Amino acid sequence: MTSNTKIILGILGAVATGAVVGLLMAPEKGRDTRKKISHTANDWGKQLGDLFAATKFEANDLKDKAYRKAGELRNQASHAANTIKER
Repeated sequence: MTSNTKIILGILGAVATGAVVGLLMAPEKGRDTRKKISHTANDWGKQLGDLFAATKFEANDLKDKAYRKAGELRNQASHAANTIKER
């Protein structure tokens, strides 16, 4: 997990905590407060799912780049070994 992802998750956690505390302290009926919490939690769940999907995409992209680079390095090493054998 990158440091940017950790920072984003930390901020989301802090925002979530602040929002829940604010909703619980608000002078509204309990049913209305529970509805707000439910809607907010659903929204955050969707956002968190999107964040995880983006992170998964980035991880797969990095994996593909690593495989390509490893293949290039393997080919270079093979070419260098063949050159040394020929000499």
